[in-house]
Amino acid sequence: MSMLLLLRNMLRQVEQLSHEPILPCQYFDLIAGSGTGGFIALLLGRLRLTMDEAMECYKWFIDSVDMRTKTGGNFKVAPFEEALQEISCRFGDGEDTQMTGERGPRCRTFVCVRDKGQFGVIRSKRLRTYAHPTEPPYQCTFLEAVRATMGNAVYFTPLSISNDNGTTTTFLDAGDDHYNPVYDLYDEAMSLFPSRDVAYLVSYGAGQASTIDVTPSRSLFHKPRLPPVGILEMHHLAERCDATSDAFIRNNLELQRAYYRFTHDHGFGRITSARCDQIQALVEILRSYALLVDDISLELAEKMLDERELASATRRRAMRESMAGLA
Repeated sequence: MSMLLLLRNMLRQVEQLSHEPILPCQYFDLIAGSGTGGFIALLLGRLRLTMDEAMECYKWFIDSVDMRTKTGGNFKVAPFEEALQEISCRFGDGEDTQMTGERGPRCRTFVCVRDKGQFGVIRSKRLRTYAHPTEPPYQCTFLEAVRATMGNAVYFTPLSISNDNGTTTTFLDAGDDHYNPVYDLYDEAMSLFPSRDVAYLVSYGAGQASTIDVTPSRSLFHKPRLPPVGILEMHHLAERCDATSDAFIRNNLELQRAYYRFTHDHGFGRITSARCDQIQALVEILRSYALLVDDISLELAEKMLDERELASATRRRAMRESMAGLA
């Protein structure tokens, strides 16, 4: 939820500058994510939701898994899938909403996963809402894509899909090198738009590793909603995302003026005592970080608006040229 709140803060600045309501998908050529970030990416990119709608859907997700754990400690899949079906029916094309076949303005979106075939070979994969110029498509539904990218066995039983040839593919989460999909996003952009420069590359994280307290609480009233292994995994995910972000900017110094990374460094106190589905409580916790990055966020908002106006002018010129050619 912190990713959505920080993104909402920045997009509100875009709205204030443009004096009109906006959709996030209108300001990005490409959106990617993994895990819960992949879920958010598909809400914004595939379903083209407003920020308020995306936050409502994320709240449904939280409510669907809240306290519904199995004996092994991970969350029950059935309530989660029911929430995804409801989202698909309300905002998509029904329970079997496909990843491809978008209507309206296109915003290319993909999620990072790993697939495990019948011989146990594990490969990194991108599940896309569009056709890639060189890679064969993988047909799946919105629900399956979300389940696949959230296939961390600590939290959910990984998704298995039966193929037409009688084999079974099991989808795992993105894996250490792809939990932060910034390398995947940049690589994909270079393959889709090889002649274009990067105007802005925005990365939102769920919080630095230092914000997660892995020390178990002894208080009866502050018992974690996640088992200790789940909290340790959250810390590991945050560490990997931080490390990937640091490595990316070191290896791509030419993108320093285009790369924006937002991930809060203000802890929630004990992770066990913060109700992460209580939006107003999170807003208060994130307020100091939001103020800290306000100037950077405004700079990005201005750049996004400038690029959109430039793109609109280019399309208008192309339309005039096309009309002249037809005449």
